[in-house]
Amino acid sequence: MSCSKLHTHEPDAEMLQTQAFVGAFRFIVKNLLLSGHADLSLAADRAQIPVRTLQRRLSDFGVSYSVLVTEIRFDLARELLADPAEKIETIAGRVGYTDASNFTRAFRQNTGMTPTCYRRFLQKSG
Repeated sequence: MSCSKLHTHEPDAEMLQTQAFVGAFRFIVKNLLLSGHADLSLAADRAQIPVRTLQRRLSDFGVSYSVLVTEIRFDLARELLADPAEKIETIAGRVGYTDASNFTRAFRQNTGMTPTCYRRFLQKSG
């Protein structure tokens, strides 16, 4: 077996392009969430591709737009919770919830703990 066959785990150009697209698109969605307008058509517009093409590309990656938004929403919430000065109510609004109780319920479903418990966990581990 030649050495080149041993390196089959190296990413090819298509995989790198896919990772670049997903990374750039996650950045777009994160900024849309922070602005309060993360709908699909606006995200497609910011990515400069038609909505249907965006849906197809995301489907090729095995994810829907709504699942991706939810994932990014809670990634962002976890980032914001790292700042103990940031109020839970403020974080809830920044990630798209109209009230803290709905945010707390959704955060618990997504992470297995409340935002307050998550924040305490961060403080103990950090």
